[in-house]
Amino acid sequence: MGNTFVPFLENQDLRSSIQNSPVLSTFAKALKSTGVSDKYLKEGASIKVNKDSWMDRKLKQSGYEKSYYKGPWTVFAPNDAAWKDFMQEMGWFGMALTEEELLAMPELEEILKYHIIVGQEMSHGSKNSTGLMSMKDGSEVSVFHGPEGELLVHDDCVDSPSPDDYGCTMQAEWNKCSEDWVQDEGLFSGRDLGYCERSCKRCSCNGGQCGTADIYDIPAANGVLHVIDKVLYPAPVFNIPEKHWRTREEIEAELGIVGGV
Repeated sequence: MGNTFVPFLENQDLRSSIQNSPVLSTFAKALKSTGVSDKYLKEGASIKVNKDSWMDRKLKQSGYEKSYYKGPWTVFAPNDAAWKDFMQEMGWFGMALTEEELLAMPELEEILKYHIIVGQEMSHGSKNSTGLMSMKDGSEVSVFHGPEGELLVHDDCVDSPSPDDYGCTMQAEWNKCSEDWVQDEGLFSGRDLGYCERSCKRCSCNGGQCGTADIYDIPAANGVLHVIDKVLYPAPVFNIPEKHWRTREEIEAELGIVGGV
C-alpha cells in the first residue's frame, strides 16, 4: 500500500473506503455533493454503456459485451493536502477558494470523473506511459513508475490520434515515432509534442508535472483505490477513429503480417 501508513478498512466498496478515510474528507464531500459517489462508486451501482461509445469499445477490447457496467473501477483519490493546494491555485488575488466555492464549481463533476478509471488497475499492472481511460469522456490519465517504483500520474500526456488507419500503438511498434510527420510540434496534431506523445514516450514527470501515489493498491469490493498528492485536471479528449480500436492481431491479419513479421 505504499510507504505511508493510513488506516483503511479493506474490501468495503469504494464509496465507503473514501468516506471513512481520514485523509480524503474533501474528496468525499465533493463526490457526495455532485452525486458522483452514488452513481459510480457505490457497490451495485450500474451505468448504461452506450453502443459504439468510447466505453463500449474499450470494454469490448477486454471481452465485455453487456449494456450495463457495475465496475470494477480504479480511483485516483486526491488527499486533503492536494485539495488545499488546488483551492489555492484556483482562487483569486492570492485568496484560496473556500470549501463552499469549491463545491459550487460548475466543472467539479467533470474533474471528479477524471479521477475514476474503467477497470481495476493495480500499481504493478501498468507499464510506463500507459494511458487509462477515465469517466470524463474517456480522457486519458497516464501512469508512470518512478526510480524507486513509486506510482506517478500525469494529466497532460495524451495521444493525438495518428492520421491513418492504424493508430498510435502500431505507429510506436513500427518505430515511426521519430518521423517528421509524427513530431509536427502541433501543426496538425494540435499538441506541442506531436502525434502519439504518450505511445511514443515523449512525456516526463520531471518538474512536478505528475502526482504521486504514496498510498496505493487499496482493495475495495468494486475496485481499487490509489491516494495521490495532486488534483488532476482533465486532459484534452480526442476522437479515436473506429479503425484505431482494432487489435494488433486484426491489423496484422489485414496487412498479411504473420507472427509479427
